[in-house]
Amino acid sequence: MRLIISFVILLVSIVCILSIELRNDSSYTSSDASSTTYNWLKTEMYTNSNTCEGDLLSAAYLKTGICGFEGISRVVCLEDGSIENIIYSKQGCTGDIKERIRVEQNNCTNSEKYICTESIEIPSNTYQVWYTHSTCENDNWKEDVWQMEYILLNTCLFSNAGSNMLQCNSTLAYENIYNSTNTCNSSNQTGYKFITLPECSKKSPVFSICDNGQY
Repeated sequence: MRLIISFVILLVSIVCILSIELRNDSSYTSSDASSTTYNWLKTEMYTNSNTCEGDLLSAAYLKTGICGFEGISRVVCLEDGSIENIIYSKQGCTGDIKERIRVEQNNCTNSEKYICTESIEIPSNTYQVWYTHSTCENDNWKEDVWQMEYILLNTCLFSNAGSNMLQCNSTLAYENIYNSTNTCNSSNQTGYKFITLPECSKKSPVFSICDNGQY
């Protein structure tokens, strides 16, 4: 399941690039990529969807070292501060290494910034989606998380197609739509969309939260 808000498609692209699917694989060692020193790769997106300017709008955390992206690539954070995507020849991140793609931290790449970090930090007033291996009803779900995403509420996203703002409470989320490219004033609002929140259940490893960002 992915965030199903139109202006969050940008955030979803992070997931598609970095971790389409998770596969457990014990073949990885630090020698595959010098050494990993951080637990999470954080991808930041800003209120100006075309650049890395403006205020922070959303972020996604992906656990480093796991096998993702259709089962043939693994993202790692290196000791020299760079980020590397290792592409393998076989499913499950096995076989020969076909390619290593390296990106420097904190540089703006396609309107996104990539940062290696030791822990997940969430600001207050956010809409969050959490991904676990099993189910979110597990008492140890915090230790089971391999990915999470958050969006700042009441924050305007500017784009050439118009502006958007997400608002929600514990049971309801909705996206406000504006015809302005640089503001989210009520005078420019053209509509809204209600969002169905993925809920915690015995069958679902994915769930969402609208709260103050504490977990």
